[in-house]
Amino acid sequence: MLKTIITIITLSTVLLAVNAQAQIPIPNIEIKTVEGKYVNEELGIEITLPEGWSGMEFPSMALPGSPLIAGFGAAPGGIDMTGMSVGSPMMMLVVMDAEKAKEIKAEPPSTEEFTKPTEPETVESKVECRVLSFNLVDVDGAKGMEGVVECDTEDENGNPITIRAKGLWVSQEFDNTIRTIQVMFSSKGDDYDKYINDFDNSLQTLRISNAKPLSINLEKEVVEKVRIDDTEVDIKISSNSDVSNVQFNEEDKSISFKVEGSDGSLGMAEVYLSNVLKGPYTVTIDGEPIDAIPIVNPETNEEGVKIVYMHSVHDIKIVGTEVVPEFPLAVLPILAIITGTIILLTRKNSLNI
Repeated sequence: MLKTIITIITLSTVLLAVNAQAQIPIPNIEIKTVEGKYVNEELGIEITLPEGWSGMEFPSMALPGSPLIAGFGAAPGGIDMTGMSVGSPMMMLVVMDAEKAKEIKAEPPSTEEFTKPTEPETVESKVECRVLSFNLVDVDGAKGMEGVVECDTEDENGNPITIRAKGLWVSQEFDNTIRTIQVMFSSKGDDYDKYINDFDNSLQTLRISNAKPLSINLEKEVVEKVRIDDTEVDIKISSNSDVSNVQFNEEDKSISFKVEGSDGSLGMAEVYLSNVLKGPYTVTIDGEPIDAIPIVNPETNEEGVKIVYMHSVHDIKIVGTEVVPEFPLAVLPILAIITGTIILLTRKNSLNI
């Protein structure tokens, strides 16, 4: 997902730059100025930009064959492509066709296809990202996802910089199709701290018709059988990563496994484990604690955690507070009463014989 977003942002930025500097004419496309309250009745989306921010809208025909349906880019004081640099503060809203987005290859096209950099190395190869936080949030009655990602890269002069990006993702049902809507702000250094409150306030004004819980395709499922006492119990892990080495440790009340995926892409795993371990759960990635998202299976009421991370290879460990016994504790008093009653009746019958 993250590489899809990076691709779209890169292409969209190039489009805005080309149009702003009038280097290449773009036929039959009307680029609208965006400021104040952005309303797209056709898409059922509205949001109020921070005061003093403005930018440009880009329609789907600007990127033929892409999953992009519509969106805009905006910045404090407006978008000045001649003065922008890597890490300049920018806010973007992107509407994508969820099915088409799945078809994008893991590796996005090089920016060399659209620009002529002075060096053959692409910006992509210089980026190292890490997930700082991910949480479920309510968006017009639907569960979306909000996250913060930090990336180490280089500016246009080759100097190392750190860029932080905060984004919100939610799905929308439209004409029997599912769309993914993303609103993101990114900037480097002090500018992120300077403008993040403005972005957060803008997010509070986001309105989406027919909003639906975020749809993410976790196409890989692993079912590992573990033994508790003399009973086999299934541990189910759904992920977009390759999952291996699933282990259950009864002594330290933990489940651990390894995940692997394409470097720099966003990884996600959902683990339902309340039939094995009781929560609350503590989750670590490569030994470092993270804030996992509590989840509940609406069909089975099983509880678990959603874990978000940046690929490549990671060791994940989930520690619970108690191993689930073969018989639930609440049943034990009932079993004791039944057993006692049987013993009493047996003794009584023995006396009457």
